[in-house]
Amino acid sequence: MDILNYLLIGSAAGLLAGFLGIGGAVLVIPVMLYILNDLVPSDNLYNIVSTISLSSAFISGVFSSRKHFKNKNLYFDTLKPLAFGSILGTAPGTALAMVIPSSYLKILFSFILVFVSLKMLFDNSHKDEFRKDPIHSKNILFFAGFFIAVFSSLTGLGGGVVFVPILTIYFRFDAKKAAGTSSFVMMFNTLPSVLFRMFIPVIEIDNFFNIGYFIPAIVLPMIIGSAVFSTFGAQINYKTNSHLFKRISGGIFLILAIRMIVMSFMK
Repeated sequence: MDILNYLLIGSAAGLLAGFLGIGGAVLVIPVMLYILNDLVPSDNLYNIVSTISLSSAFISGVFSSRKHFKNKNLYFDTLKPLAFGSILGTAPGTALAMVIPSSYLKILFSFILVFVSLKMLFDNSHKDEFRKDPIHSKNILFFAGFFIAVFSSLTGLGGGVVFVPILTIYFRFDAKKAAGTSSFVMMFNTLPSVLFRMFIPVIEIDNFFNIGYFIPAIVLPMIIGSAVFSTFGAQINYKTNSHLFKRISGGIFLILAIRMIVMSFMK
């Protein structure tokens, strides 16, 4: 039954990841914090959950990117600087995640979600005609990729939760193409972070076999579900109007943010 539950969670996360370009963390992190709260040491809880989230995000990025590429639903000339910056940003973000207490990371995660959701819901600063000419400065995109990778590795969000709004609002990307671009870049800021979290920390968990913060019995069924359903999510993204996409994604972020804040302060 646990395997089926993890498969279902991964499937839902993959669908969200493919649609929103966010890696599914907004679903995986709150749900897994609840499920694992009494099963793993509290000091390691958030790092374990964020490792699960990043693993799922990597697989979602791989499979959803294929569909976004096929649909030409991304900005091809922005991929190299964003991806290169993302690779370099994972090490400092992962190092910070290992020294900052889990309780602080949960609160940080919650309030960032609130900010992002409100920006997505209420931003009307750029009309479609401006998004036809997005900012493509390689240096700026490189630094954006770097700092978002630091944030991604620190929180386990896969980067997409802030990547999509930043690309949409500040870089003038079309919202749907921002999601496609984010899905591709996620592969580069999640895999190195997962590998760090597997092989650097030395911990033992009583209820699970683990490799660092990586728990195969949970991650493997989740990434199977993510692999299958992220492609469907990417196709739904392609068929959705850009303005509607922004409103849907902002609403999802806000609901999950409120839930996370309530959970954080109830502990």
